[in-house]
Amino acid sequence: MVLTEEQKKDLEYFNHKFMIINGTRYYVKECEDGFNLKEIIGKILADLLGLRCASYDVVTINGKMFYLSKDLSELGNARNLTLIGDINNSLYTIWYGLEKNFENSKELMEELIKIYFFDLLFLNSDRKKHNIVIVSSISNTHLYMIDNSLIFSKMRSEIFSSMTRYDEVKNVKKIDWLNKDKIHLELNIHNLDYFFNTSSQEFYNTFLEMYKKATPDTVRKVIEEIESEYNYQIPDKEEMLKLYNENYEEIRKLLESRGEKCGTRVH
Repeated sequence: MVLTEEQKKDLEYFNHKFMIINGTRYYVKECEDGFNLKEIIGKILADLLGLRCASYDVVTINGKMFYLSKDLSELGNARNLTLIGDINNSLYTIWYGLEKNFENSKELMEELIKIYFFDLLFLNSDRKKHNIVIVSSISNTHLYMIDNSLIFSKMRSEIFSSMTRYDEVKNVKKIDWLNKDKIHLELNIHNLDYFFNTSSQEFYNTFLEMYKKATPDTVRKVIEEIESEYNYQIPDKEEMLKLYNENYEEIRKLLESRGEKCGTRVH
């Protein structure tokens, strides 16, 4: 995005606020992901997997990087999922809230579960209800992801984690709680395994489709194409891809334990 010098000077003032640029309303947010363009990466990966996500562009000024995101209110009535009211962050609590408020709650729940899968795949450790926006227009209502700045993170994916019963002793014993380098992966796999065991085959198939599309080679290609487009080298690219490869491999082991044939292992 090309901005005038005056518009660039205004970016710091509008950090975490909305700013009108060339007649369009954008949310301005300073890049706090180590200059790794994670919002851009997250948007492209969401498009690849058929999820709705806020659009992002990036502008650099005075050594600072700012994300600009078009206001989702331009698409309809936009509110984040805190409208559900309940502080519980579980999938099923949110489903109950959606059923009470929206006629197409089944479709919205399917979108919500795909967001859950997205975050487990890409190691997003910060998806609370305020990072999911529900947009209602005259013709439809859909969920949009915002704030993907903590994908490829070494922290546990917090999304809807309370759905998992950690009092299941036989499963908890399998988790190496002292392994700080792997605990985030083990907890994510535990969550995913529990979900598979308590949900329908339809959702299992949805995850398989996403998993097979988002191969490590595909994710690398996405990142490198972004680097080419912006003429910019993402500083932590290799570390991010290493984390993704590790997660992808752990998921492969889980799927194969359930009888899936997942092809070549990730090295």
